Amino acid sequence: MSPEFSLFGLHSHNIIINGIQQTIMSQKADIKILVVDDDPLSALMVSEYLRQSGYQVYKTHSGQEALTLLKKQPIDILLTDIMMPKMSGNELTRQVLKLYPDIIAIAITAMNSTHNAVEFMKNGGMDYIQKPFNTDSLVIAIENATKRLQLNRQLKWTNQELIKRNKALAKEIQKRLEIQQSLENSRDNLKSVFDSMNDFVFILDTHGCVLHVNPVVCYQLGFSQKELFGMNILELHAPQKAQDIAHFVNDMLSYTPTLLIGYLLKKMASPLMLKPKSTMASGMVRMH
Repeated sequence: MSPEFSLFGLHSHNIIINGIQQTIMSQKADIKILVVDDDPLSALMVSEYLRQSGYQVYKTHSGQEALTLLKKQPIDILLTDIMMPKMSGNELTRQVLKLYPDIIAIAITAMNSTHNAVEFMKNGGMDYIQKPFNTDSLVIAIENATKRLQLNRQLKWTNQELIKRNKALAKEIQKRLEIQQSLENSRDNLKSVFDSMNDFVFILDTHGCVLHVNPVVCYQLGFSQKELFGMNILELHAPQKAQDIAHFVNDMLSYTPTLLIGYLLKKMASPLMLKPKSTMASGMVRMH
């Protein structure tokens, strides 16, 4: 391998590593950690280590100070000592998670305080580290809390998106139901108008098949609504000339208002003469 290639490969590798490190640091910078410890030196050491690791860090020396700070400064992770005067870490955690359930809580406890750690977990804490602890234990606990935090945020965002989409879908369904109801009302109103007319009225589909007729048609031709439904209008039409039926079909297909002139066949196949200028002049509505 040539020296030039080796240098290029090393340079590319460094660029990738630097990019990953910058991404990690950027993610850490979005995480806010509150350190609570009644020992000022311990609180300072932990806070500075986490701050140098890239996190946003706040510190207080009592549970009451922590609650006061939380009213004006939201945080993501609570890192609290268990054994503190006036308000213990367990009591602080219980109150904090009641007010801010999205916060991830981690406890710092003495080696012989297992029962306190158990109580802390029952109060909703995620993890605990025992004194004296090294930085590795602290890093692992914070990284696990960060992963849990990111997962919770993703789940929360997903749930919010599902709620938004469900609301939008519900609105769309309601809108379509209203349109459908409006169409049904219009259809019923149209049928009522047709049924009250003294003329012959046929409502046909695009193929010329009967969807609805008014009572005059049934009375004059001797068919029931059920018998006429689906029947092609040409089966009822008995024109005097073949040319008449051709014009009729062309007019119907081109949505031209059509007047049936000629004969309609009654149920017993006897012809009924239609006279355009009489009160029995036929009308037709073509529907999809």
